[in-house]
Amino acid sequence: MPNLSSLTHNIAAWLIIGLFALFWIVLIYRYFRPYRKKEYFFTQSEARFFRLLQSLLGTKYFVFGQVRIADVVDIRGGSKGKLGQEALNHIAGKHLDYIICDRKLRILAAIELDDASHLKWIRRKRDRMVNRVCRTAGLPLIHVPTKIAGDSKRVRELLEPILG
Repeated sequence: MPNLSSLTHNIAAWLIIGLFALFWIVLIYRYFRPYRKKEYFFTQSEARFFRLLQSLLGTKYFVFGQVRIADVVDIRGGSKGKLGQEALNHIAGKHLDYIICDRKLRILAAIELDDASHLKWIRRKRDRMVNRVCRTAGLPLIHVPTKIAGDSKRVRELLEPILG
């Protein structure tokens, strides 16, 4: 019959080994799977504005959010070759806040919701680039300051030139 002291030591040793193994499993799991699902697609202010856009546009138009610029703008001559690849790289990771399409899914306009972050130097640089890309591509881009984003009358006025 094993003595009680050696049994206690064996249990303690296995417990320590188990905790150590669990620690490494969790660490490896996080290292190799560093992603998790976000709870919400939009921030609260983006979600409020999205709902306002949907109510203003009714069933005649679709609104899509967080759309990659590369999904709504083509590179003239394609993205093959050095110049095409550079142009694609320039826009590849950039997004527009919202896109408005008609019922046939033709792209009518892009909307940027300009919050306080758009006052930062790096963000203004990015905004100038996005403005240039949209202008060059013939994609109307509407900037909506967050201070008027909840005012349906003022937002409707901004959309009027595009939607008629």
